[in-house]
Amino acid sequence: MLNERKIRLMTRTAIYEQGKGKEDIKINNYGGSDYVRFNMLKTILAATVTAILIFGLAVAYKMEDFMSDVLKIDLMKLGREVLVLYIIFIAVYSIISFVVYQQRYYRASKRLKKYNMNLKKIASISKNDAMHR
Repeated sequence: MLNERKIRLMTRTAIYEQGKGKEDIKINNYGGSDYVRFNMLKTILAATVTAILIFGLAVAYKMEDFMSDVLKIDLMKLGREVLVLYIIFIAVYSIISFVVYQQRYYRASKRLKKYNMNLKKIASISKNDAMHR
C-alpha cells in the first residue's frame, strides 16, 4: 500500500533538491563566517574595479579642464578627496554585502534543516513500513 505522507515528503524534498537545494548545499559547504567573508572580498574587489572605472570616466570627461589647470590643481588634496570617497564607497558596499550574505547563509541553513528533517521523516516512515510487513 502506498503511503501518501511519504510520497508528499519525497516529492517536496525532490523539488527542493532540484531548485533552491543546489545553491543551499553550495552555501552550506562553507562555514557561516567563511561564506560571508569570501563574498565580501568578492564584493570589495568588484567595488574597487567599479570605483576605478568611475574615476577614469570622470577624468576622461574632465580631461580638457584637468589638462589646462594641471599646474594649479593641488594634487595632494585631490588625492585625499579621492581616497576618502573610495573608503566611503567601499565601506557602504561592505556593510550591504555583509548583511546580504549573512541573510543568505541564514536562510539557506534554515531551509537545509527543514530538508534534513524531511529526510529523517522519510527514513522513519520507510523503517516503520518495513517493520509492519
